[in-house]
Amino acid sequence: MGHIRETSIMAAIGRVEARLSRKPVLVIGKREGRARQVTAQLRHLNLRFRVEENLYDGLKELSIDAEGWSLAVLVADDIGGLPIARRSCDWLRAAAAGLPAIIAGSDAPALGRPATIWNDGPVMVKLPLSAQVFARAVSQACGKPPQPSYVAVA
Repeated sequence: MGHIRETSIMAAIGRVEARLSRKPVLVIGKREGRARQVTAQLRHLNLRFRVEENLYDGLKELSIDAEGWSLAVLVADDIGGLPIARRSCDWLRAAAAGLPAIIAGSDAPALGRPATIWNDGPVMVKLPLSAQVFARAVSQACGKPPQPSYVAVA
């Protein structure tokens, strides 16, 4: 059973692997906060990343070069909650046009529910985060639909 799960995770990531292997993932949150769950999943998937600890409205001071990143993950619990994460994500998408984004938070809707995609924006995942859910979110955020047979439970 474990092998099948690992295969489905890698299949979900494989569809966007070229983009992810060229550029690191930007994680916005606290290194010692809930962002650790996200970085653990990134390590599990052998993806490069960098954690930026710009919190709350300080995120607007963060200079983002969309060409330098493959994906941005905002950890809502670490940057002041879901409403701030949503506003920050709007800013992020405007500042770094075309940069896919994921919002991860304990109060975020679970992946797969109608509220998953917010305002044609980021994919939202609920913390704590499993490898399957994160792989599916990465695949979805980068514009590739998940496999029809792929099931993720948040």
